[in-house]
Amino acid sequence: MIAKRVHRKKATSDFGRLGRYMLEAKNEQAAILWARTADYILDTKHGGHKVAWSRITNCVSEAPGWAIAEIEATQNQNTRAKGDKTYHLVVSFPEGEKPSREQLEDIEDAICIGLGYGEHQRLSAVHLDTDNLHIHIAINKVHPQTLRCVEPYYDHYKLDGLCRQLEAKHGLQVDNRIEHNRMPGRQGDMEAHAGEASLLRWIKEQAGELLTKTLTDGQGWQDLHGTLAKFGLVIRPRGAGLVIATSDGQLAVKASSVDRQLGFKALTDRWGAYASPTEAIQAMPPERQYQKAPLHTHSEGRSLYDEFQKARETALQNRREGERQLRQTQEAYRQELKAWYAERYQALRKNTQLGGWAKREAVRKLSQKRTQDLNNQRQLEARQRQAMTRANPLPTWQGFLQSAAEQGDRRALAMLRSRQRRQQRQKQALAQAVLRTEVITEARHLVLAHLRPQARKNGDMVYRLNDGGHVADEAGQIRVEAVTAASTLLALTLAQERFANRPLVVDGTEDFRQMVATLAAKRGVTVRFADPALEQVRRQTGKAVFPSPGREGQGR
Repeated sequence: MIAKRVHRKKATSDFGRLGRYMLEAKNEQAAILWARTADYILDTKHGGHKVAWSRITNCVSEAPGWAIAEIEATQNQNTRAKGDKTYHLVVSFPEGEKPSREQLEDIEDAICIGLGYGEHQRLSAVHLDTDNLHIHIAINKVHPQTLRCVEPYYDHYKLDGLCRQLEAKHGLQVDNRIEHNRMPGRQGDMEAHAGEASLLRWIKEQAGELLTKTLTDGQGWQDLHGTLAKFGLVIRPRGAGLVIATSDGQLAVKASSVDRQLGFKALTDRWGAYASPTEAIQAMPPERQYQKAPLHTHSEGRSLYDEFQKARETALQNRREGERQLRQTQEAYRQELKAWYAERYQALRKNTQLGGWAKREAVRKLSQKRTQDLNNQRQLEARQRQAMTRANPLPTWQGFLQSAAEQGDRRALAMLRSRQRRQQRQKQALAQAVLRTEVITEARHLVLAHLRPQARKNGDMVYRLNDGGHVADEAGQIRVEAVTAASTLLALTLAQERFANRPLVVDGTEDFRQMVATLAAKRGVTVRFADPALEQVRRQTGKAVFPSPGREGQGR
């Protein structure tokens, strides 16, 4: 799971525009007229493909359009804040992972509370337009009561910690956010939104080493052009600087964002004024080119991912064609129903045998029947759309790999096993840093209320410390989910109280085990270790820290 804040270059707030983008409303009037239930499919532009459901929190209004107007009115009451009054957050999940709505709502609530926005107005929507299910959360930074504009500084540290906690709480895939090395700015926003490697990341991973060599050994601009041409890239001036773009010019990134040595001043100081590539270099066929692919998909899996994209596009076209035909059928029936009732109304008006009261009663009953038929038709159309969506499912990357492997594709099988090994390593990493004892039946129950723990559904008590450490006090063991000196010491204290001085078994890396033994000695925690080597470390460290009085002391 990745949580990424989307920054805007301009400091002006426009919550309405952001909200309408999230909910796929073409205009403000359409937003106001939308259905009032949060789980209604609000995608009016793409036939329900993009927005799965939306949610409004801490607003009086339940309709999205009125909620947006309410939030904008609250923002307008704060005239002191000159910066952006809207906090836009994207929470993305790995391909194939689809948490339930209850889990997604809990994740949204936990992140907003962790950022200090628990009481703030917000609008959220779950989007399905990429292979990675993701939530857009638009938060009003202006508190609805105090009207203070709250800015959570250094929020990326908080978001990383919150993601780690929520992954453990809901049993989600553990995302190595450090390994992802998220790109800054718009490139990072794109990766968090789509779960696909950006052009900037691709250039660094694929061409970075060769570019570094060229900058070191190259003799001029043509050497740099030749290196970039091998990857289907060009470097050219734009504005006051340089950009590296794909050969078709569709995508571009700042050259200095790839490497500081590729900045305009650095290159012109080294090689003089910019020189365009020669015709021979422009005619060079590229050895490889940038293609969209999931983060960390290696080159051997690119062709397989291309096949997945084609299969997904075919499924999407089939769904669109089926929905187009369904809309035509439904529209034809509505017109037929409308014409039938028009004829009945006309016949009643021309009927001379009915008196005034009888004619009015007949028209009233006919109107009731028409209303009932229209409601029944709307419900039928909704069921038909749902059936059409179920009959034309969009393939996921995980499902595509499984299907291809079943048909004998060795590439898919290799990628599935690679993903499984990665998940196993992540689970093993979570299984590390644990304090336990061989006998757990006599373990006491303990809550350190002054540390304000949070209780999970399974009874685990989670302690979050100021230095970033996390400790989960579980039924039969104590897990240090984020290892720091304070969290390790807290785990030792809990173990001392819960396990009644029985020998402790310490699981984890050797560094963690040594830290546990050393802290136990230095802090005077009266525990014993089942491992003789750790027990020896504890005793030796204790003697060094608290030496017993000897001859030197007597001589004084």
